[in-house]
Amino acid sequence: MWVANYGGGTVSVVDGATHVVSETVSLGGAPYGVDIDATTSRAWVTSYAAGTVSVLDASAPPSPPADTIPPVITVPGDITTQATELLLLLAYL
Repeated sequence: MWVANYGGGTVSVVDGATHVVSETVSLGGAPYGVDIDATTSRAWVTSYAAGTVSVLDASAPPSPPADTIPPVITVPGDITTQATELLLLLAYL
């Protein structure tokens, strides 16, 4: 399970069985929404403060983002992916 830590500027991976944080990645910019694309093993994380979307490799222990989509919107919120149609849907706040 991936959790955005808005106030801490990080994203944590939590073991669903034990509820223990196994990894934490520093992103800055107030992470808000997280979605995991099971098809591509990517975690998509919106940053409320930076207006960006970070892409992380979800198949390995988390590391700094593999890619960051530059700010093209002011306040991204929740996020969901639709791999079969290659869509990235954002809810704006």
